[in-house]
Amino acid sequence: MHENRHILEKKKSELQQHILMMAEMASQAIVKAVSCVEEVDLRCAEEVIRSDKAINHQHSHTESTAVSILASQQPVARDLREVVAAMRISDEIERIADHAANIAGIRLKIDGANVGRVGQIQVREVSDRVVELFEFAMGAYRDTDIEKARATASREEEVDVLAKSFPQQMFKVMKEDPNLVEDGSRMMWINHNLERIADRATNIAEQVIYIVTAQEEDLN
Repeated sequence: MHENRHILEKKKSELQQHILMMAEMASQAIVKAVSCVEEVDLRCAEEVIRSDKAINHQHSHTESTAVSILASQQPVARDLREVVAAMRISDEIERIADHAANIAGIRLKIDGANVGRVGQIQVREVSDRVVELFEFAMGAYRDTDIEKARATASREEEVDVLAKSFPQQMFKVMKEDPNLVEDGSRMMWINHNLERIADRATNIAEQVIYIVTAQEEDLN
């Protein structure tokens, strides 16, 4: 019995390490994608799009590891919740990486000469907050810290306020110069993808609460 417990704990630890590795890759992809908005060299965006495939591969590996634990160890109670939550969090991180790739793809369509005029600085500010939020939520998962998980909600609200102010700024810019309508609209889509990353970070925090309490708590 003791040996079985040791094996389960080892496998759960390995699963968590897979999740944290995925999160680190996704965090780097977000930072890189937004930095591409400021770059003239569009190879930057292409690199982010390629990195999404590596994160997808890690997601598949993480999912396989979780399924293996379920099949071989047949966990129950909190052990089961930890594995189920890991699968859900892996899905959220994979989608976060998709949003980063979307940002990079949108950047490829923006005229570099217009970037500074269509909210580059504001998008960077939103991005910085979003990355902090994502890493905060992952810290809650790493430490199984329910209080930190619940604190994610207030941090997400701050990001939400900042992100929702951006479209109004862009509407004003586009009204003053109709030539910026297309690129301004694209920057709003970048902002939207950042909003979605913040939502998914909060979803990750909800899984921490589920692990500890066995309750589904809505933080959004």
